[in-house]
Amino acid sequence: MRSKAFTLVELLIVMVIIGILMGMFLPALSSARRKAKEIKAKDACTQLTIAWQSYLTEYRMFPSEMDNPAMPVNISEMNVNAVRILKGETYNSLGGHQFMEFTTNEVYRGFMDPWGELYQVALDNGPAGGSGDAVAYDGKVTTPQDGELTRSVAAWSKGQDKLTPSDDDVKSWK
Repeated sequence: MRSKAFTLVELLIVMVIIGILMGMFLPALSSARRKAKEIKAKDACTQLTIAWQSYLTEYRMFPSEMDNPAMPVNISEMNVNAVRILKGETYNSLGGHQFMEFTTNEVYRGFMDPWGELYQVALDNGPAGGSGDAVAYDGKVTTPQDGELTRSVAAWSKGQDKLTPSDDDVKSWK
């Protein structure tokens, strides 16, 4: 009389098949997660670019000391101070407009990419030093990856390797 239970060989074959399927599925899942993080970072870079361009359009200058365009505030990353500016919590004399929404965590830690690094930004405050013939808002910014770009704002993430410049950087201009 034959039993209705599985044999050891049958169980081993099923386990091998499951192992093969997992071996094929896990790399695809890892690739999908990486791509999702890149898409999230690209979207955030685009949002940052739009927010800073809106700031420039609204106030006709980027953040500066005592609301004086000749004294620009050096903003190179989305730290707590930069988040507060876009959230409208500083420069009340300018109207305190909110240009981007942030979570409570982002307000206290800065705006970070999916890999845990602060987003980087370049604002068109004219040539460094601002002396001589320097013209603020000349429509050019300088980035570590691509040098001088013809735009008023650039935002990027350092990517998974957390180095700039690097091949895995996520850029608002590409």
